Amino acid sequence: LQPITAHIAQLAMTTQALPQRAACALHLVYAIACGAKFLLNSEEYIDSLSTIFVQSECDFIVRFPFNHGLLDGLIMLIFHIVQIDPQKSIGTLIDCGLFYILWQQLRAAFRSFYPNSMNEEISLITTPDWILISRDGIHQLLQLTLELFFQRMHKCLSLLIQSESVMFESLSMMLSKELTEQLDVKSSSFLTTEVITLTCNIFMFPFSIETSETFLERTLELCQRYDIIQKLLWVTMTYLSMDRIEVPVGLIAQLSYYQETARKTISQMLMNDVQ
Repeated sequence: LQPITAHIAQLAMTTQALPQRAACALHLVYAIACGAKFLLNSEEYIDSLSTIFVQSECDFIVRFPFNHGLLDGLIMLIFHIVQIDPQKSIGTLIDCGLFYILWQQLRAAFRSFYPNSMNEEISLITTPDWILISRDGIHQLLQLTLELFFQRMHKCLSLLIQSESVMFESLSMMLSKELTEQLDVKSSSFLTTEVITLTCNIFMFPFSIETSETFLERTLELCQRYDIIQKLLWVTMTYLSMDRIEVPVGLIAQLSYYQETARKTISQMLMNDVQ
């Protein structure tokens, strides 16, 4: 394993083909799990990977083994790099644009599941193929995102509320009935619960006392646009046990404090339950 891993680590730094990069990353992640050692300059790797994403047309169709998506290995390897050397890797990951690019790719994958735009009524008409990213890949990206928010909160908040709403829209989809049903397709309640909890944790950051009014106002605007309160109420009641509702309920409380529409939605839902 050691000789081929060293060769693949070198290929991971030099190949200009995105599918090859993804395959190399997947091998390296499994090699790490097996205890293999290799050299990889984290800053150069992240920077070069962002360049390849920008240059690539991303119109590839590649099927990865063991239910992995194309992005899975890249996300897992980046998450490993961030955990090993956060001081060097996190700034590069955000500044070179790779973190944002990963969320762009995720939104593109999610939008391919929906026949209409997010501003219209949406429904899944086909089962997602999960070629670009798997369910576990989504979980890994959320874990990576939460780590980056803890380390570089204000930079990440700027990405969360930016004008194109790439991250916010993608996160809102993770709370949608359509996507959570796909996450739960194999009755994987653990994965569904983790995705919901991590998403809510990320949404809580704009309500921190350290954030500005600008962040908060923009967050509330986007929460209303993407019907976050309705989605939160639905996923909380449908999927979460009593010992896992603390974070979603905390987010619901924040939204109901700041938004009259959220309070009306909660009241209406309670009335419907009574009836």
